[in-house]
Amino acid sequence: MLGCLQKLKQKMTLAVRKLRLKITAAVKKEHAYSPQRRIFIGINIAVSLLFVALVFALFLGDFASAFLWAKSTVSAETEAFYSSLVSIEVENATEKELKNFSDALPAINAQITLMDALNIRQTTEAKDEYFTQWCKDNLEKDYFKETAAAARFSLLQREYMFRNESTIPVYFRIDRATVTNGMDITLAAFWSMDDGVTQNIFAYDALSGSYYIAEPVDTGIKKIAVSFTAMVLNTGEDPGSCDFGADFAEIIQVTNNAVFLASGWHNFADKLTPYLLVE
Repeated sequence: MLGCLQKLKQKMTLAVRKLRLKITAAVKKEHAYSPQRRIFIGINIAVSLLFVALVFALFLGDFASAFLWAKSTVSAETEAFYSSLVSIEVENATEKELKNFSDALPAINAQITLMDALNIRQTTEAKDEYFTQWCKDNLEKDYFKETAAAARFSLLQREYMFRNESTIPVYFRIDRATVTNGMDITLAAFWSMDDGVTQNIFAYDALSGSYYIAEPVDTGIKKIAVSFTAMVLNTGEDPGSCDFGADFAEIIQVTNNAVFLASGWHNFADKLTPYLLVE
C-alpha cells in the first residue's frame, strides 16, 4: 500500500507541475490575446483542475478510505506475568561444629574403611563424591564425639538457612566451603527446602568451584537449607583457630536464558534442569 501511495504521489506532483507551467504560460501571454482567448485559457485551466481532482478521486480514493478506516483490536483478556524481584538472604548460620571418631570398635572400623577408600582416589572431586555418599549413610550413626579442637580426621560441620524472597523461579548455587589455616579437606554438601528432612546431594562444577541445585526453585519455596561436612585430611602448617564455611550463595532467574550468559553460571548451564511453565 505504501508503494502505491508513493507512486501516486509522484504522479500527482508531476500533474501539478504541468498545470503550474500551463498557468504561468497563460499569464505571460495574457496581454497578447483577445478577451475570447482569455476565456479559452480560463476554460483550459478549469478543465485541468477538474482532471486533477478526478485523478485524485479515482486513484487515491480506495487507499484513502482504507487508511482512514483502518483499526486495531486487542483482546480484553489479561496476560499472566511474573515480576522480576530476585532476592535471597542468610536467615541463620550455625557455628562450626567439631567432631572426632569415638574409640568404639565400630567407629574405628568405619574410620579405617573411609580412609582406605579416600587414599585410592586421586582427585578432589573423586574424594568428595565418595565422602558425600559416606556421610549420607553414616553421619546419623553413633560413631562420633564432640571435640574442642580440629585434628587430622576430625569432622567439621556447618549449616546455613537461606530465605528466598524471589517472585520468579530461580536457580541456586553456593561456593565450595573451605577451611582457613591451609587445612586440606574432603567435603560433602547437602541441601533441602522448606524444612525438608531429606538431604539432597548437590551437583558440583569444578570450573566455578560451586555447588548447584540443578532444579528450578519455584516461587513457593521460601527456605533453602545447606549443610557442609568436611573431614580434615591434613591440618596444614599454621596452628591456631580456624574458620570453616562458604563465602557466598547466589540465585539467578530461570527465564531468558540468563544462566547461559552470566559469569559463573554458563559453564554449568546446560546441566541445569530447564524450567517449563505448565498451566
